[in-house]
Amino acid sequence: MSLLDIALLTILGGFVLYGFLLGFIHALGVVVGIVIGAYVAGHLFNPIALYIATSLGWSLNVLRVIVFLLLFGIVNRLVGFGFSLVHKLFQMLRFIPFLSSVNRLAGALLGLIEGIIVLGAGLYLTTKYPISPEFTAAIAQSRIAPPLIFAAYLIVPLLPALVRELRSVLPNGIRPQWWP
Repeated sequence: MSLLDIALLTILGGFVLYGFLLGFIHALGVVVGIVIGAYVAGHLFNPIALYIATSLGWSLNVLRVIVFLLLFGIVNRLVGFGFSLVHKLFQMLRFIPFLSSVNRLAGALLGLIEGIIVLGAGLYLTTKYPISPEFTAAIAQSRIAPPLIFAAYLIVPLLPALVRELRSVLPNGIRPQWWP
């Protein structure tokens, strides 16, 4: 297992723990935040990255990844905050037996789904806009990254056509033949 795989599994475990601690409603808000965050970031990351790259002269591909992840995270957390307010209302029903346990377990499951989509989206984006040959090679050798990237295809329809149409730099051998 590579260092990248260990890092990805650790981050994924953090998402599961985060969902467990926050519960279902808050975790649902985060998942909704993922969808809205992917839509907003997917439509705004390229113009913002182009503006910054022309203004500051930084690497365009690195900026695309950074801007996408920042926009994605900000929108995701704003939506999550809205759902946390709903979660506070839900807390008034804590007297119902097992409701807290079900809420936490369902939150952990949603945390897992969120982690898979977020990590997959980040890895998917880095395959479209390579940061470095070393990182691309680490993704190609990873056992965890390809399934996460495949899961990102759940949100690819929310991204602009430019990102969807670009050909991945990953070798064909690490993805199924039917995978676009």
